Amino acid sequence: MRKVIFHLFCLFFGINLFASDSGQWNVHHIPKGEIYVGDYYATGKNIGIEGTVTGDVVVFGSEVFIDGVVDGNVTAMGGAVRISGEVKGNVRIIAGQTYISGKIDGRLNVLSGSTELPSSARVLDNVLAFCGNLDLGGKIGKNARIYASSAKVSAQIAENLIAYVGKLKLTSGAKIDGMLEYWSSSDAEIADRSKIGKGVSHHPPFFSSFFKGSILKKLKIGSQLAAILMNFFYTFCFALLVFRYFPQKIKRSVQVLDTKPIKAFFSGVVLAIVLPLLCLLLLISILGVPFALTLIAINVIGFYTAKIITIRWLMHLVSRKKEIKHPNMYFFLVLAGYYLITLIPFVGFAISIAVMFLGLGALILSKSAKGEMQKLPQ
Repeated sequence: MRKVIFHLFCLFFGINLFASDSGQWNVHHIPKGEIYVGDYYATGKNIGIEGTVTGDVVVFGSEVFIDGVVDGNVTAMGGAVRISGEVKGNVRIIAGQTYISGKIDGRLNVLSGSTELPSSARVLDNVLAFCGNLDLGGKIGKNARIYASSAKVSAQIAENLIAYVGKLKLTSGAKIDGMLEYWSSSDAEIADRSKIGKGVSHHPPFFSSFFKGSILKKLKIGSQLAAILMNFFYTFCFALLVFRYFPQKIKRSVQVLDTKPIKAFFSGVVLAIVLPLLCLLLLISILGVPFALTLIAINVIGFYTAKIITIRWLMHLVSRKKEIKHPNMYFFLVLAGYYLITLIPFVGFAISIAVMFLGLGALILSKSAKGEMQKLPQ
């Protein structure tokens, strides 16, 4: 693990110091028949390896292809990664599109929007894949563990296939010597001619089986209500954590809404526009992708916190700003009322957007409010 981190450090911070301004660094190529001795590091637009690398390969580019031989491990990040050669170590890939038709003697770990392993692919160790769409073929020497929205499996897997998927399809060419164990809300589509050595185990989600019960069917409770209930209880539990560990932040934000609700609203509108645009700009730049993913995670937390702040402010308005003996219970009731109102067509959507804008603005303005409080004479 320390070696991988060292490789990434050298990749991001070392190579760019020596990149020329002529643009030559955008293309890196090891031609067929050439032997590169040692570890190979490269970053640029197009990176190709058709020769032999005696050490590890760490590359970061828009397009990466390896048609030659790598004696060590491969760590590749890029828009598209293709491996049709041979890697004698482990392979780690983060990419938009991944295509592997060659041979990997070690493990394959891949995080990709779309991943395809055709029938010519060979992975002698385990496969771990996080994908939007996965087409898993070829031969897998040990276990395959996949997390995907949609997965088609035609591979020959020496041990077990473990899948967390939206949809799973096993073709007639699929052969699993061990067990197929999968978690999905729908049944897998398994061809009659596919072979599974130790049986199939399907684990439907708890709420999927819960809402299929006969009593709840009679009450006509569907998936939409289930999502609302889950969202409600998640918001309430998250709010309790925020109230517990950030009481001063919540207090300052509520005070902002008490004194500057209009300013908070328009500040929230601006923030809700700027943040997605900033994420998009970072995603366009390859080096900005890690920062974009971090910012997206912060946005999700911020949006939930924004809703909590506005509802807390509404709770104080409903109570006419009097002291509340059981604030958490009171918040629970106000939150329940808010979710009931959001069920009203059009009006509910407009209110939920306004609540988010108010909370986002209060979060930002509370920072300046904290600074003003610190400047006051003690």
